[in-house]
Amino acid sequence: MNKLIGNEHIKKTLTEKSNVRSFIIEGPEGSGRHTLLDILVMSKICTGDHRPCGKCAACKRYESKNSIDIVYPDVELPVKEFREIINTAIEYPREEKCKFYIIDNADDMKVHNQNALLKNLEEPFDFTYFIIICNTKESLLKTIVSRCTVLTLKPLEEHVIKDSLVKKYGEKGEELLARAVLGSRGFLGRAEEIYSGKKNIADERYNAFMNALAHENLAEMVLALSFDNKKRNEFNDLIDNLLNGFKTILVCAGYKKEISGLSNEERLIVSFGEKRIKNIYDAFMKTKIGIKFNVNMSLWSVYIVKECLKKI
Repeated sequence: MNKLIGNEHIKKTLTEKSNVRSFIIEGPEGSGRHTLLDILVMSKICTGDHRPCGKCAACKRYESKNSIDIVYPDVELPVKEFREIINTAIEYPREEKCKFYIIDNADDMKVHNQNALLKNLEEPFDFTYFIIICNTKESLLKTIVSRCTVLTLKPLEEHVIKDSLVKKYGEKGEELLARAVLGSRGFLGRAEEIYSGKKNIADERYNAFMNALAHENLAEMVLALSFDNKKRNEFNDLIDNLLNGFKTILVCAGYKKEISGLSNEERLIVSFGEKRIKNIYDAFMKTKIGIKFNVNMSLWSVYIVKECLKKI
């Protein structure tokens, strides 16, 4: 559990509910969702003296995604195929001490697939665990949520993020440290991307565009979307980032609920209303598909800005 920074409420829950077999890990990207996933899985399958050891055969199989008893059902599969995979939960594990069904990106899980999952959550076998990973549990059926223990990853305090960054990466200057903390929105994974230098131009443009859109600044929106024709990959990366961001914003608007980890700009955009946000999301999706056939990025940028400023 030492690898999970902060979130003492989760550690307490896992200690008190050691027999739970169905979990929902809830939190935005960079919040530690997969760190928590690793802890949950490896602590159960590990055969070492100090679990999880990260050294035994079981831990290594998990880390290399090479265990036949750890299954990753694709949430976008047709319901028949999804059900066939989930229904193998009745079979005894062949390599590990138990089986895991890890359902990532569950915000995109079709309703039919959620219903197919329900029966297994209602009557779990002693050797089977289900872990559902999502931005927010609000995107799941209430019947799914009621049958799981929800582990909500919360933002960390600034001093915790600062201490963790310096301990892992060393001193890199107060200015960069402050920028990493500010851009993290309270989540260590996001802070590490900035502080370690992994954050790329698409991430910077994402923040610039969201700030411009929140304040409906036409000139700044155009500037954020402006790329040299030779940088098509970076433009595509930005569109992917915007699609992912608006997916979470759309959930917030649809359920009229606050989700921890949203920036001030994203909170302002939630106030646009569900219909307008859906129109913007659709514009990004159309651009993602259309850019494959028409590489004129300027044309797509104009289209995006036009759709973003529509009052619906």
